[in-house]
Amino acid sequence: EKTEGDTEEAKPEGEEKEKEKEEEEEPKQKIKVKKMVKRKVTKETEKVVLKPVEMSLAALMDYNTYETGEDTVEACLFAHAFDEMLSYFNAKKILPFLRKKKFEADEQAATLKRKREEETAERLAQAEKAREEAEAKRRKVEEEVKAREEKAKAKLEAQAKLAEEMKTLTEEERAARMEVEKQKEEEEKKAEEEERKKKVEEDQKARQEEIKKVQEAALAKKEADAAKAKAQEEEDKKRGYRIVKHNVTVVDEEALALFQHFDRPTGTSGLLRRETLEGLLHALGELTQREVDGLLKAAGLSPEPRASTPLNYRALVSRTTVEEKQEPIVVAPPPETKEPEPPAADVPA
Repeated sequence: EKTEGDTEEAKPEGEEKEKEKEEEEEPKQKIKVKKMVKRKVTKETEKVVLKPVEMSLAALMDYNTYETGEDTVEACLFAHAFDEMLSYFNAKKILPFLRKKKFEADEQAATLKRKREEETAERLAQAEKAREEAEAKRRKVEEEVKAREEKAKAKLEAQAKLAEEMKTLTEEERAARMEVEKQKEEEEKKAEEEERKKKVEEDQKARQEEIKKVQEAALAKKEADAAKAKAQEEEDKKRGYRIVKHNVTVVDEEALALFQHFDRPTGTSGLLRRETLEGLLHALGELTQREVDGLLKAAGLSPEPRASTPLNYRALVSRTTVEEKQEPIVVAPPPETKEPEPPAADVPA
């Protein structure tokens, strides 16, 4: 600006020199402007931050062809194909998991069956033993009843014989004979009473012996448990810690992720419909209907085809185990014993 004002006031002779000077300075000014502009644009582009758009597979699959563009439709079709591939591979991984569960369920059922059979056999043996004891007791009672009947019959025969003999005896002989028979009858009654008392005493003694055996067995078991606990406590004190068992629930995260893929739309409900699981097993083309029903039953679903109870796959992939932990034993220090203070010396008055 100063140069242009000077050229307006200058003489015509210096105009040509000034113009030449301006023409020489113009390229320098243009270069300077270009550099400034370029530097400004560079600073603005450094401030631009590009953020990616995150979309879930379920969101890509949920679309409407009348409201989206061609590129979006292609992306959604790819999402459907990709989801179908994932479903196939996840179903292939779920199949061995369900087969393992079925094997474990069959093993558990076989173990329970063997246990029931053993318990049934033990009950039958006890029942057979009780039946034999009852039969022996019944035979003994029958023999006693038969012996009493024979004794009563013999007594009646003796009384009839005595009555016949009494007819031939005199009054004195008859009185003496009656006295003898009376003493004999009292002795028999006394013998029967003693025998009955002896039998009652034997029964009581047998019951007391059985009770004593049961009490001795319970006491021996209690003493054995106490000795075992004491030995365990001493061992824990020696090593400085005790082993405590806790129930821990372990979740198979890999299997959980497989089931969550089919838990539409959120994957967090923890439930799966029977039709969904049955359909993906049939889609593999490897199983018969009987095998599918067996796998569904092992998973905890009802064998009825119309059952509406869903599968709780979170409980299916979880198992409870016993975990052992070490707890340190804190030994309390022994109480401090204070020494008795010496008696105070007598101070003379």
